[in-house]
Amino acid sequence: MQDIKQNITLNITLEEANLLLEALGEMPFKRVFGLVGKIQNQAAPQVNGQNGQDNHQNVISQKQEEVNV
Repeated sequence: MQDIKQNITLNITLEEANLLLEALGEMPFKRVFGLVGKIQNQAAPQVNGQNGQDNHQNVISQKQEEVNV
């Protein structure tokens, strides 16, 4: 049986990552906040290198607003 905590690597577009975050925003915060944070933390250095800090911050702010609604 495989270890359920095994790490995997996914290659997705920024648009797809935002779609995943949007979908996670529809779920209960206490269930998904850790995963949302992991996605944001791993994406931030890549996004910042291409589109600047403002874009990353906008994504974070938008997702936090959706989760708090």
